[in-house]
Amino acid sequence: MQARVQRPTGAFIGALCAALLVGMVVYVSGLWNAKMNSSEKGVYAMFYLLSCFAAVAVQKNVRDVDLMSEPKAEQVGSPGEAA
Repeated sequence: MQARVQRPTGAFIGALCAALLVGMVVYVSGLWNAKMNSSEKGVYAMFYLLSCFAAVAVQKNVRDVDLMSEPKAEQVGSPGEAA
């Protein structure tokens, strides 16, 4: 039996992009207005970018592990095959 891959809806993708955009704008504006050295602002900006990369990497690894754990059609056997 093939597992059906469900795709996210357009509303979910739109809400996701809007939340990401709002979060980035608020974070950058907070860094812009902060009373810190430029080097310290850069460190916080790099922390944010690295955490975004880590979140995407973890999400893709979890997805790949789920795909690898599903049995393939040739492993299960095709319909009509003699047992």
